[in-house]
Amino acid sequence: MNTVVVPNAPPPIIGNKYRLGRILGAGGMGFVHEAEHMALGERVALKFLRPECSATPENVERFLREAKSLFKIKSDNVVRLLDVDAPADCAPYLVMEFLDGEPLGRVLDRHPRLEVCVATEIVRQVCSGLAEAHRIGIVHRDVKPQNVMLTTKSDGTVLVKLVDFGIAFGAANELTKRLTMTEAVIGTPSYMSPSSFARRVRPTNVATCSPSASCSTRRSPGTSRGTRIRPAT
Repeated sequence: MNTVVVPNAPPPIIGNKYRLGRILGAGGMGFVHEAEHMALGERVALKFLRPECSATPENVERFLREAKSLFKIKSDNVVRLLDVDAPADCAPYLVMEFLDGEPLGRVLDRHPRLEVCVATEIVRQVCSGLAEAHRIGIVHRDVKPQNVMLTTKSDGTVLVKLVDFGIAFGAANELTKRLTMTEAVIGTPSYMSPSSFARRVRPTNVATCSPSASCSTRRSPGTSRGTRIRPAT
Protein backbone atom coordinates (compact mmCIF):
# COMPACT_ATOMS: atom_id res chain seq x y z
CA MET A 1 0.00 0.00 0.00
CA ASN A 2 1.32 3.45 -0.95
CA THR A 3 1.86 5.88 1.90
CA VAL A 4 0.13 9.24 1.51
CA VAL A 5 2.37 12.10 2.58
CA VAL A 6 0.60 15.35 3.46
CA PRO A 7 2.66 18.54 3.91
CA ASN A 8 1.81 20.75 6.89
CA ALA A 9 -0.26 18.01 8.50
CA PRO A 10 -3.05 19.18 10.83
CA PRO A 11 -2.72 18.74 14.62
CA PRO A 12 -3.81 15.38 16.12
CA ILE A 13 -6.82 16.93 17.89
CA ILE A 14 -9.14 19.17 15.86
CA GLY A 15 -11.43 21.66 17.56
CA ASN A 16 -11.15 19.87 20.92
CA LYS A 17 -13.59 17.41 19.41
CA TYR A 18 -12.07 15.16 16.75
CA ARG A 19 -9.06 12.85 17.15
CA LEU A 20 -7.37 12.26 13.81
CA GLY A 21 -6.50 8.77 12.63
CA ARG A 22 -5.12 7.39 9.39
CA ILE A 23 -5.21 9.22 6.08
CA LEU A 24 -7.89 7.73 3.85
CA GLY A 25 -6.89 9.50 0.65
CA ALA A 26 -5.56 12.65 -0.96
CA GLY A 27 -6.20 14.61 -4.11
CA GLY A 28 -5.15 17.78 -5.83
CA MET A 29 -7.21 20.07 -3.60
CA GLY A 30 -7.53 18.22 -0.32
CA PHE A 31 -6.95 15.15 1.82
CA VAL A 32 -9.18 13.02 4.02
CA HIS A 33 -8.50 11.65 7.50
CA GLU A 34 -10.41 9.05 9.42
CA ALA A 35 -11.24 10.58 12.80
CA GLU A 36 -13.13 9.91 16.02
CA HIS A 37 -15.65 12.22 17.65
CA MET A 38 -14.13 12.03 21.14
CA ALA A 39 -17.33 12.68 23.09
CA LEU A 40 -19.53 10.31 21.10
CA GLY A 41 -16.99 7.67 20.12
CA GLU A 42 -18.27 7.91 16.54
CA ARG A 43 -16.06 7.47 13.49
CA VAL A 44 -16.19 10.34 11.01
CA ALA A 45 -14.16 11.53 8.03
CA LEU A 46 -12.47 14.95 7.98
CA LYS A 47 -11.64 16.47 4.62
CA PHE A 48 -9.10 19.32 4.74
CA LEU A 49 -8.30 21.86 2.07
CA ARG A 50 -4.65 21.84 1.15
CA PRO A 51 -2.77 24.88 2.51
CA GLU A 52 -2.09 26.23 -0.97
CA CYS A 53 -5.84 26.13 -1.71
CA SER A 54 -6.73 28.08 1.42
CA ALA A 55 -4.06 30.76 1.32
CA THR A 56 -6.43 33.74 1.17
CA PRO A 57 -9.38 34.76 3.38
CA GLU A 58 -11.55 35.06 0.29
CA ASN A 59 -11.04 31.40 -0.61
CA VAL A 60 -11.78 30.31 2.95
CA GLU A 61 -14.95 32.40 3.09
CA ARG A 62 -16.11 30.98 -0.23
CA PHE A 63 -15.36 27.44 0.89
CA LEU A 64 -17.40 27.84 4.08
CA ARG A 65 -20.30 29.48 2.28
CA GLU A 66 -20.48 26.78 -0.36
CA ALA A 67 -20.00 23.97 2.14
CA LYS A 68 -23.08 25.14 4.03
CA SER A 69 -25.18 24.63 0.93
CA LEU A 70 -24.27 20.94 0.99
CA PHE A 71 -26.33 20.52 4.14
CA LYS A 72 -29.36 20.98 1.92
CA ILE A 73 -28.75 17.71 0.09
CA LYS A 74 -31.04 15.16 1.70
CA SER A 75 -30.31 11.92 -0.11
CA ASP A 76 -29.29 8.49 1.11
CA ASN A 77 -27.01 8.34 -1.94
CA VAL A 78 -24.88 11.38 -1.08
CA VAL A 79 -22.34 11.37 1.74
CA ARG A 80 -23.72 13.35 4.70
CA LEU A 81 -21.99 16.58 5.67
CA LEU A 82 -22.03 16.93 9.47
CA ASP A 83 -19.96 20.02 10.21
CA VAL A 84 -17.61 22.59 8.71
CA ASP A 85 -15.03 24.91 10.25
CA ALA A 86 -12.02 27.08 9.50
CA PRO A 87 -9.94 27.15 12.72
CA ALA A 88 -6.81 29.22 13.14
CA ASP A 89 -4.53 26.24 13.83
CA CYS A 90 -5.24 24.21 10.68
CA ALA A 91 -6.78 24.31 7.21
CA PRO A 92 -10.56 24.57 6.71
CA TYR A 93 -12.25 21.20 6.92
CA LEU A 94 -15.50 19.35 6.38
CA VAL A 95 -16.77 16.68 8.76
CA MET A 96 -18.59 13.88 6.95
CA GLU A 97 -20.06 10.54 7.82
CA PHE A 98 -17.49 7.74 7.76
CA LEU A 99 -18.18 5.29 4.94
CA ASP A 100 -17.27 1.69 5.63
CA GLY A 101 -16.91 0.52 2.06
CA GLU A 102 -14.76 0.93 -1.02
CA PRO A 103 -14.81 2.96 -4.24
CA LEU A 104 -16.48 1.51 -7.30
CA GLY A 105 -13.20 2.01 -9.13
CA ARG A 106 -11.45 -0.45 -6.82
CA VAL A 107 -14.23 -3.00 -7.28
CA LEU A 108 -13.89 -2.69 -11.06
CA ASP A 109 -10.16 -3.37 -10.77
CA ARG A 110 -11.05 -6.80 -9.36
CA HIS A 111 -14.19 -7.44 -11.42
CA PRO A 112 -13.80 -5.71 -14.81
CA ARG A 113 -17.44 -6.29 -15.77
CA LEU A 114 -20.24 -6.34 -13.25
CA GLU A 115 -23.45 -8.27 -13.68
CA VAL A 116 -26.10 -6.20 -15.43
CA CYS A 117 -28.45 -6.20 -12.44
CA VAL A 118 -25.66 -5.02 -10.11
CA ALA A 119 -24.45 -2.31 -12.49
CA THR A 120 -28.01 -1.12 -13.07
CA GLU A 121 -28.66 -0.75 -9.34
CA ILE A 122 -25.42 1.17 -8.81
CA VAL A 123 -26.22 3.61 -11.61
CA ARG A 124 -29.81 4.01 -10.40
CA GLN A 125 -28.56 5.10 -6.99
CA VAL A 126 -25.95 7.41 -8.51
CA CYS A 127 -28.70 9.11 -10.52
CA SER A 128 -30.86 9.39 -7.41
CA GLY A 129 -28.13 11.25 -5.54
CA LEU A 130 -27.36 13.53 -8.48
CA ALA A 131 -31.04 14.32 -9.01
CA GLU A 132 -31.42 15.61 -5.45
CA ALA A 133 -28.26 17.69 -5.75
CA HIS A 134 -29.36 19.15 -9.09
CA ARG A 135 -32.76 19.96 -7.64
CA ILE A 136 -31.14 22.51 -5.34
CA GLY A 137 -28.62 23.73 -7.89
CA ILE A 138 -25.49 21.78 -6.91
CA VAL A 139 -23.41 20.16 -9.65
CA HIS A 140 -20.83 17.48 -8.86
CA ARG A 141 -18.64 17.90 -12.00
CA ASP A 142 -16.43 14.88 -11.32
CA VAL A 143 -18.66 11.82 -11.41
CA LYS A 144 -16.39 8.80 -11.84
CA PRO A 145 -16.00 5.33 -10.26
CA GLN A 146 -13.45 6.64 -7.74
CA ASN A 147 -16.09 9.05 -6.38
CA VAL A 148 -18.79 6.40 -6.08
CA MET A 149 -18.53 4.60 -2.73
CA LEU A 150 -20.15 1.19 -2.29
CA THR A 151 -21.32 0.47 1.25
CA THR A 152 -23.64 -2.19 2.66
CA LYS A 153 -26.99 -1.72 4.38
CA SER A 154 -28.05 -3.79 7.39
CA ASP A 155 -29.99 -6.16 5.11
CA GLY A 156 -26.86 -6.87 3.06
CA THR A 157 -27.86 -4.90 -0.03
CA VAL A 158 -25.60 -2.32 -1.63
CA LEU A 159 -25.90 1.36 -0.72
CA VAL A 160 -24.20 3.79 -3.08
CA LYS A 161 -22.80 7.07 -1.77
CA LEU A 162 -21.53 9.90 -3.96
CA VAL A 163 -18.50 11.63 -2.46
CA ASP A 164 -16.30 14.65 -3.22
CA PHE A 165 -19.19 17.10 -3.50
CA GLY A 166 -17.76 19.75 -1.16
CA ILE A 167 -14.42 20.53 -2.77
CA ALA A 168 -15.62 19.82 -6.32
CA PHE A 169 -18.54 22.24 -5.98
CA GLY A 170 -16.38 25.01 -4.56
CA ALA A 171 -13.80 24.66 -7.30
CA ALA A 172 -16.46 24.58 -9.98
CA ASN A 173 -18.09 27.75 -8.73
CA GLU A 174 -14.78 29.60 -8.84
CA LEU A 175 -14.02 28.20 -12.26
CA THR A 176 -17.35 29.32 -13.69
CA LYS A 177 -16.44 32.96 -13.10
CA ARG A 178 -13.06 32.65 -14.85
CA LEU A 179 -13.86 30.12 -17.56
CA THR A 180 -14.02 32.47 -20.52
CA MET A 181 -10.71 34.04 -19.54
CA THR A 182 -8.64 30.95 -18.77
CA GLU A 183 -10.34 28.31 -20.96
CA ALA A 184 -9.73 25.95 -18.07
CA VAL A 185 -11.69 22.76 -17.52
CA ILE A 186 -12.48 20.94 -14.32
CA GLY A 187 -12.89 17.24 -13.65
CA THR A 188 -11.26 14.01 -14.78
CA PRO A 189 -10.82 14.25 -18.59
CA SER A 190 -11.71 10.65 -19.42
CA TYR A 191 -15.03 11.00 -17.55
CA MET A 192 -15.98 14.53 -18.60
CA SER A 193 -18.83 15.50 -20.91
CA PRO A 194 -18.12 17.14 -24.29
CA SER A 195 -19.68 20.40 -23.07
CA SER A 196 -16.96 20.66 -20.40
CA PHE A 197 -14.25 20.73 -23.06
CA ALA A 198 -16.30 23.18 -25.15
CA ARG A 199 -16.15 25.76 -22.32
CA ARG A 200 -19.83 25.39 -21.47
CA VAL A 201 -20.66 24.95 -17.81
CA ARG A 202 -24.15 23.57 -18.50
CA PRO A 203 -24.17 19.97 -17.20
CA THR A 204 -25.10 17.13 -19.53
CA ASN A 205 -26.19 13.55 -19.05
CA VAL A 206 -22.90 12.25 -20.45
CA ALA A 207 -21.06 12.58 -17.14
CA THR A 208 -23.90 10.84 -15.34
CA CYS A 209 -23.58 7.89 -17.71
CA SER A 210 -19.83 7.54 -17.13
CA PRO A 211 -20.10 5.09 -14.20
CA SER A 212 -22.53 3.03 -16.27
CA ALA A 213 -20.03 2.70 -19.11
CA SER A 214 -17.27 1.72 -16.68
CA CYS A 215 -19.44 -0.94 -15.00
CA SER A 216 -20.32 -2.50 -18.35
CA THR A 217 -17.06 -2.25 -20.29
CA ARG A 218 -14.35 -1.33 -17.73
CA ARG A 219 -13.55 1.61 -19.98
CA SER A 220 -14.11 5.25 -19.25
CA PRO A 221 -16.04 7.05 -22.02
CA GLY A 222 -13.05 9.20 -22.93
CA THR A 223 -10.77 6.20 -23.54
CA SER A 224 -12.99 4.32 -25.96
CA ARG A 225 -11.39 3.17 -29.19
CA GLY A 226 -10.82 6.04 -31.57
CA THR A 227 -11.44 8.72 -28.94
CA ARG A 228 -8.84 11.41 -28.37
CA ILE A 229 -8.90 13.99 -25.61
CA ARG A 230 -7.58 17.34 -26.77
CA PRO A 231 -7.33 20.64 -24.91
CA ALA A 232 -9.88 23.30 -25.78
CA THR A 233 -8.80 25.80 -28.41
